[in-house]
Amino acid sequence: MRKDPVTGDVIVLGVETEYNSEKVTEVLNEKVLAKQYDMVCYIAGDTYGVVIGDEANIAHGSIFPKNRTGNYNDYIKNQVVPVADTQVHDRLELFESLSAERIASELLKSEPYSVDVTCKIDGGTYIKRFVFYVVDREAEFYILLKSDITEILHERESNAILHKTLGSGPWSMDFDEAGTMTSVTWTEPFRRMLGYESEADFPNKLESWSNLLHENDKERVLNEFNSTIADYTGKKTYDVEYQLLTKDRGWRWFHAMGRLRRRSNGTPVTYVGIFVDITEKKEMEAKLQAQQRSLKDALTEAKYANEAKTTFLSNMSHDIRTPMNAIIGFTTLALQNVHDSEKIAEYLGKIQVSSNHLLSLINDVLEMSRIESGKIDLDESPQSLSAILHDLQTIIIGQVQAKQHELYMDAVNVTDENIVCDRLRLNQVLLNLLSNAIKYTPAGGKIAVRIMRRPLPTWLTVT
Repeated sequence: MRKDPVTGDVIVLGVETEYNSEKVTEVLNEKVLAKQYDMVCYIAGDTYGVVIGDEANIAHGSIFPKNRTGNYNDYIKNQVVPVADTQVHDRLELFESLSAERIASELLKSEPYSVDVTCKIDGGTYIKRFVFYVVDREAEFYILLKSDITEILHERESNAILHKTLGSGPWSMDFDEAGTMTSVTWTEPFRRMLGYESEADFPNKLESWSNLLHENDKERVLNEFNSTIADYTGKKTYDVEYQLLTKDRGWRWFHAMGRLRRRSNGTPVTYVGIFVDITEKKEMEAKLQAQQRSLKDALTEAKYANEAKTTFLSNMSHDIRTPMNAIIGFTTLALQNVHDSEKIAEYLGKIQVSSNHLLSLINDVLEMSRIESGKIDLDESPQSLSAILHDLQTIIIGQVQAKQHELYMDAVNVTDENIVCDRLRLNQVLLNLLSNAIKYTPAGGKIAVRIMRRPLPTWLTVT
C-alpha cells in the first residue's frame, strides 16, 4: 500500500500466490530431509499457520501455539518470551531475534536462520530450536521448523564429560550418497592427544592420521578401517589397538573404536568414533606378563629342584644302605670274635673303610644347594686303583658272602694303578653296579669285576 505524493490517491499493490500442501511438502523434502520436528508452520508476513504438529504429542515443556493460525509476533510475545530463562536470555533481545522483521532481514544474509531458546516450563529446563527457511522471499513467505534439542545437547554434554574422563578424542567422517568420503574432522581433544594444536599443523585429512601409524600396525589398521566402511550390512564395528607417532611424546599406544550411520541402501552417512591413549595400560600389561614369566620360570626351577632332590635322596638311600650293611655286618662279626684281637683289628679296619665312605655320602646329602640344582661337581684328585678296588671289596663282601656268591676282581693291561678321579663318585658307581649284580644274581653265583685298559678311555665291566 502506497500514497501517490501528487494526487494523494492511495494505491494498493497485491500479489496473489497459492501456497498449498504440495508446495510446503516440496520445500520440506528439499530443506528438512529426514529430520524430525515437533512443529512445522509457515509464516506469511505477520501471520503463521501450523502445517505439521500436535501439542498432544509433546510430553513435556510445550510452547506449542494455542491456535493453529494467528499473529506470529503475538505468539512469540505471549507464549515463548514469558517462559524464557532470564539467566540465559534478555527477553527483549530474544523477542527481537524471533520477530518476523528479524527473520526477514537475517534470511536475506544467509539461510537457514536459527535461534536456540532455553525455557523454564513446569519446573523443568528445555531447549527449543527455531529454524527458518525461505519459501518465497518477495512474498515474505517462510517456513519455521521447531524442535526440542534438550536431550541432544545433554547427550553432547555427557559425551564431552565422558571423553574428558576417559581422556579420549572423538573423530568423524562424512560421506556422500555414493558412499565416497567427503570430509574428515579431527577434534581439538584428538589433536591434543597427538601433540598438535590446530588444523594448520594437523589438517582434517585422513593422511594426517594414517601417515603416523607404526609400520607393524599400518596394514592391519587400515584394513579394519576400510572393511568397516565397506560392510554395508552395518554389523561390523571398528575396534583396533595400534601404535601412533605423536609430535611430542614419541610412539604411544591407542585404542580406536568407531561405527557408521548408514542410509537404507547401506551406503555410509557418517563414521564416528573415539580414540583413547592406552600406553600406560600396555606398559602395565607388559610388566604383568614379565612378572608372570618370572613366576613361571621360578615355579619351573622350584619343580625341577624338588624333582632333583627327590631323585637324589632316592638314589642316596640306596647308596647309604650298602656301607651301612657292611658296618653292621662287620660289627656283628667283631662282637662274635671279641677275644680274637687280630680279627677285631681286621673287622675294625673294614668298618672304618665303610664308615669313611658313608661319611662322604652324608656330607653330600647336607649340601642342599647342590641337590636342588641337580648338578654334581666332581672333586678329582690322584688315587690308587688297587686301593679303590680293595675298599670296594671290603664294603660289599658281607653281601657277597650272605648270598654265597663268588667274587672275582682282576685287571687287563693295566700297567699304571695311579689314576685321577673323584673317588666318592667312582665308589658310588661301582657300588651301585655291584649291589645290583649281587641282588639279581641267583644264590651261589659268580660275580666278576674286570678292569681293562684301552687307549681312551679305560673300560670296566661287571658280569
